[in-house]
Amino acid sequence: MRHIRVLLVSWLLNFIVLWIAFAVVGSATASGVGALIAAAAVFGLLNTFLKPVLMLLGLPLRIITLGLVTFLIDMAMVAITAWVIAGIQVGGFVSVAEITIVVWIANMILMLAVGAGRAAARV
Repeated sequence: MRHIRVLLVSWLLNFIVLWIAFAVVGSATASGVGALIAAAAVFGLLNTFLKPVLMLLGLPLRIITLGLVTFLIDMAMVAITAWVIAGIQVGGFVSVAEITIVVWIANMILMLAVGAGRAAARV
């Protein structure tokens, strides 16, 4: 039961982050809430299964570039999500880079908020 709750919270956070990203980046569009829900699911699955494999395969490049390849891998996750979901359109390379930056910032803020909530609940 705990795993289902974690999965649902992760899906909700992905939805919020993608909604923020598509609201901020003008050259990216989502056809509706359904497309964002599907994109959140695909984005979560890609980050769970494909991203660790790419991070491991790209480890030598990550070391050489001091982690810059991680940004390119995250951009790939956004681009693949847009490619898989029909209702999601992203412009080009710059648009995907902007979405990735917004996703990073929004994830950082949400994780800090969720972490602070968990810490407060433990007290």
